[in-house]
Amino acid sequence: MQSGSSNSSQTTQNINSRLTDGEVFKQMQQLIDQQASVHIATVNSSGQPEASYAPFIAREKSVYLYLSKLAVHSRNLQQNPKLSLLFIEPEGESVDVFARKRVTWKCELEAIQRESELWQEIMDQFEMEHGKTVQLIRQLSDFTLYCCRPVKANVVLGFAKAYTLRF
Repeated sequence: MQSGSSNSSQTTQNINSRLTDGEVFKQMQQLIDQQASVHIATVNSSGQPEASYAPFIAREKSVYLYLSKLAVHSRNLQQNPKLSLLFIEPEGESVDVFARKRVTWKCELEAIQRESELWQEIMDQFEMEHGKTVQLIRQLSDFTLYCCRPVKANVVLGFAKAYTLRF
């Protein structure tokens, strides 16, 4: 997720605002870094949307989710890999509930091979950031580690402060 005018694959559209791509990117990262979990939107086999949440790890321009195959969102992703993630400012920290800061990612999804070097690194990071429950669930074979890479981000930083970043 590089920002700035030197990256031609990334564009920003803004409405009534003067923030640069770099400033938008920085604020997006700050909001994501303040979260431990993310809202997940998937599509079921009937084409109906379904919402859920999961703890995540942010690393190197991506977000990693460790999801049970028993969960509805995992079954949806097996059938239809379309995924949207919502990172949102807590209501108690928001100046106005109608203008909560938020970031919505449209993502490409990749399953990470279990026991690979990357899987081990990410799962160690999950355990460090999310605690002892990870020690138990990392052993369960019905879980899959997914890498979610943003293709597009909608960033809302308040009223009339909406941006689109493309990656």
